[in-house]
This record gives sequence, C-alpha cells and structure tokens, in this order.
Amino acid sequence: TKKGMEFWNTKESIGTIGTTDSAGNPFPGASTPTPLEDNSLVIRTNGDGKYILISPKEGKGWVILGNGTSILFGSLNLQEKLNAFGDAEFMKNVNIRGKLTINGQEVFPGQGGSGNNDGGSWNGIYPPEGN
Repeated sequence: TKKGMEFWNTKESIGTIGTTDSAGNPFPGASTPTPLEDNSLVIRTNGDGKYILISPKEGKGWVILGNGTSILFGSLNLQEKLNAFGDAEFMKNVNIRGKLTINGQEVFPGQGGSGNNDGGSWNGIYPPEGN
C-alpha cells in the first residue's frame, strides 16, 4: 500500500516494511551513490525495545536491536572487501592467511612493533623497559 505494510503486536504498531515514501528514510544524512529515496526497501521498527529478526532456521540468523546493535548467530563469510570505520574488537583468535599491513606498511613475524623504521630501541622485553 502507499503506507507500507504495518506490523502490530497485541496492542500497537511495532514496525513497517515499505519504501522511503511509506516507511520513511531512516538515514536522511547518508551519502550514497544512488539516492535512497525511490530506490530502497525499508524495514524499520518503531523505536527502542523492538527488534528485526532475519532467520533461515531456529537459532541462526540476524538480530538487529532498536539501538542499532546487530548480532549474528552463525558464521559470516565476506566475499569482498571489509571496511571498518570505527573501532574493532575481537574476543577470540585472529587468523590471517595473507599479508598484514598497518597504515600501508607490511608487518612481519618477529618484527617487534616499535613503529620505528630504523629498527627502534626496543629490546624485545615486554613491557618495554623505561615505560
């Protein structure tokens, strides 16, 4: 419909699926290659405390919280590039099967990590002496 499909719990509307015309544009300040208006399918809830669940089977899928946090129950395989524009935190091991670069400089095992290109003054003892 022109107002999208509205979804209700037992007493109130909890969200809408529609276009930016019917459901509104949740990202009015976003800069995208193609304008969001008239080019988007919008799935949105009506505020905090509501969730969007996308699940192929019980116990697997995405939970998107009203505060913007997303939780994936299952594995994520990225086929292309990943760009993170905020802080990243890993709670378990990280296995890199290729080159690791920091600000364009390749990192090699046993290199130290002083950040000084001439070898630095760190003697390899952690924490570095004098700190």
